[in-house]
Amino acid sequence: IIAGDAAGFTALAVLAGDLEQLPPDPDPQSVAFLQISGGSTGLSKLIPRTHDDYLYSFRASNAICGITQDSVYLVALPAAHNFPMSSPGFFGTLYAGGRVVLSPGAGPETAFGLIARERVTCVGLVPPLALLWEQAAATTTQDLS
Repeated sequence: IIAGDAAGFTALAVLAGDLEQLPPDPDPQSVAFLQISGGSTGLSKLIPRTHDDYLYSFRASNAICGITQDSVYLVALPAAHNFPMSSPGFFGTLYAGGRVVLSPGAGPETAFGLIARERVTCVGLVPPLALLWEQAAATTTQDLS
């Protein structure tokens, strides 16, 4: 589905109001996509991720993290990794009706401006990056409230 100029594809506007053109719902246990592992045990591998696997992950993460339609999630880590995707990640935030902001970098010099401008309410960080952000927050002029 393409929104905008859809040369050679089905335009989103064509589908509006005609649900019969949409594909059937997928089998929840079928593979949604193949995710590349982080390679922490050697070479990266392809991990088959199912629809129900991801749906459970972001539903449970949303409940734990309090993600709602008012949430604004900042994707600061590489978006293709599982943690920023679904814990609760951008999938969970979109599922709840919230808003997602993509950062071009994970450093505080980039992210803090986005947090202030976009009024970010949630971000997932790994511990070393969280420590770096904590140190930088002590001296930033950005409004991180």
